[in-house]
Amino acid sequence: MDGSRDHPVALQLAEALRQHLLRYARDGALKLRESQRRCCEQAKDDGELPAPVEGVERALYEVRGTIGPEARAAGLSVRCVTYLFVRHWHACISSLTFADMNWRLFGERTGLRVSSLALGTGRIGLDAERRPDPEEAQGVLEAYAKAGGNFVDTSSAYQLGAAEEALARFLREAGRDDFVVASKYGRTARAAPAMASAGSHRKAMRAEVEASLRRLGTDRIDIYFVHFDDGLTPIEEIVRGFDDLVRAGKVLYVGLSNFSAWRCASAAMMAELRGWSPLVALQLQYNLLQRDPDREHLPFARAAGLGVMAYSPLASGVLGRHDPVADGGPADPAAARAKRVTAALATIAGELERVPATVAIAWLCAKGLVPVIGPRNAEQLAGGLAACEFELTDDHVRRLDAASAQPPGYPYELLEATRERAGMVSVRSGLVL
Repeated sequence: MDGSRDHPVALQLAEALRQHLLRYARDGALKLRESQRRCCEQAKDDGELPAPVEGVERALYEVRGTIGPEARAAGLSVRCVTYLFVRHWHACISSLTFADMNWRLFGERTGLRVSSLALGTGRIGLDAERRPDPEEAQGVLEAYAKAGGNFVDTSSAYQLGAAEEALARFLREAGRDDFVVASKYGRTARAAPAMASAGSHRKAMRAEVEASLRRLGTDRIDIYFVHFDDGLTPIEEIVRGFDDLVRAGKVLYVGLSNFSAWRCASAAMMAELRGWSPLVALQLQYNLLQRDPDREHLPFARAAGLGVMAYSPLASGVLGRHDPVADGGPADPAAARAKRVTAALATIAGELERVPATVAIAWLCAKGLVPVIGPRNAEQLAGGLAACEFELTDDHVRRLDAASAQPPGYPYELLEATRERAGMVSVRSGLVL
């Protein structure tokens, strides 16, 4: 019996079972957590299947119909193939760790299931002198995919187009259909773009989407953003241009990045009233030190059912510090707030036996946003992925909210005071009075 477990057909069928389980994991039906992984390792020693893992029994049941005839034709039992899979379970765990990365629907206006962390490619593969290393970039992309990531954010401007080309090389091997690719236009892939080529207008939109499609080696971009509001292009031109791209099949969904809230609302309403392709996403700079979007962008996104991607989750590295920021005194309220936030992060990280950076990213996940992590190398990626290994409690979130809260400003302070005097109740998340 033991010799038959190394039978070539047994190896082939065990691999089929592993791929079946991977497919379940991608569909969100198989979830593997730290506690379950320990059970899996124990099961490997005992020669039994890891019962605590959701979906394994279902996967085994269905795969029997696939591998049963082949196994019997080779004189093997399904039990034998299953045993071989269990014997190599520890190796399979590394393939299934991506089930740790939770999956979520991206907003309420799409059926897209995306991983809880998006991979930003602005700095991917760059060394300390900002020189590109293609091998390092591929290593980061492969590690992200192995960890269960399927949501990659890029732009025509990132590394002057080289980031899109690096992503294309990865997708050729990994499979384009298994990933959600977001890209952006408006800044171009040129270091010094001509006056007519940069901006939010239709001419730039058309030229850049075609160039991005060529660099990405694909026939469509899943989510296409305007990178920045140029302050000149009418919102009607942007929204209608997006609709043309969707109808042409060049992009599937559209969104805005770094736009004022009133322009985002105008775009969403205009698309809805005119029957154009809807706005489904916002991409914002948002973290524990940058919470301005709490005032209008995030309430609007919730009301409109938009998915929100939060870039710069570590505030350019400040939130990754292990020691609190120095207090700048009364003359520097921003430094005082940064000290409160980093001190709270350090305390909670100590309680959880984590590092501050992962807690800062986990806070964004707890808010229902998709953090865009931007690692240069595999080591930095591993630090970001560690945020998927735990969840903050409600108390942790409240403490971080309180430490990072900022005044809501006008008219919210006036409205709140008026409501209080009138005995009305008002709740605004993330803002303090």
